[in-house]
Amino acid sequence: MSSPLQHVALVYEGADAAVEHVTELVERDRAGDVAALVCLPNVIATAVARRAGVHDGVTFLPAERRDARPVDAMHLLWRFLQDAFAQGARRVHTIGAIELDGSAADGDWHWYERVVNDVYADTPLTATCLVDLQRVPRAAIDCLQATHEAFVGDTGSLDAVGASSGCDESSLLPRRIELPERTADMVLLGIDRPAAARRALRDAVGGGHGERLSRAELVVSELVTNSILHGGGHADVRCWADADGITVEIADDGPGIADLMAPLRPPSVPERGAGLWTASLEATRLHVGRRVPHGTVVTARID
Repeated sequence: MSSPLQHVALVYEGADAAVEHVTELVERDRAGDVAALVCLPNVIATAVARRAGVHDGVTFLPAERRDARPVDAMHLLWRFLQDAFAQGARRVHTIGAIELDGSAADGDWHWYERVVNDVYADTPLTATCLVDLQRVPRAAIDCLQATHEAFVGDTGSLDAVGASSGCDESSLLPRRIELPERTADMVLLGIDRPAAARRALRDAVGGGHGERLSRAELVVSELVTNSILHGGGHADVRCWADADGITVEIADDGPGIADLMAPLRPPSVPERGAGLWTASLEATRLHVGRRVPHGTVVTARID
């Protein structure tokens, strides 16, 4: 492994094996003066902390701080890297585990792992992702092999999870957000003022959504501003509200966003604006696509 980024999957069978492997990694990091971030289920993290001891070079965080959404994981990683390097760390090691169960949501995490490879390609970062062979399905392991440069740990047990069928390329792409199959509750064409879009959204959605509506307003404001600045000066906005949340679509006729990884790319990697990043943090899910014949269409779901 010669690149600055070392992205590996640590495979194991059962919690006891995970504790053994992670303890060894943490002790190695301490000897090598590496700043480590450990985000693992409590039963594993507690055992590791007890065996390896707690010291300044290792930060333990609850797994739920990282596992809620890919954008939360990226935000946590980005902030930890900034703080660690500002405090003099020469290398950072993150150790985490993501629950993969064979559902469609697995694709969001496979995409996240792919984006990590792009965003942090030149960063002195070791990212170790734990994979429980007793729980993770074969299809997910195939896609992990596509996004991680190496498998370590109990690799001899890989054969026990069945033969590989390869990774479906669509699993490594951002997952689309399905629009409701009904007329939108709000349609704005050629809008060029974020405040007008926020006001129309409030009028269309009405009461009953509370904090969700506030988040949706911020998402719409940021995305309309992006369209005004980078997408031709105006945006088309549609909104659907239901009992469970709010769906918005913002489209423009600009040159389009070439970087489809943009929703997971922190604002300073490389230097860029924070509008799309802010919208990603506020939305439950967000998808960026190309508008035909040209332009960008961003869909966000706020639950």
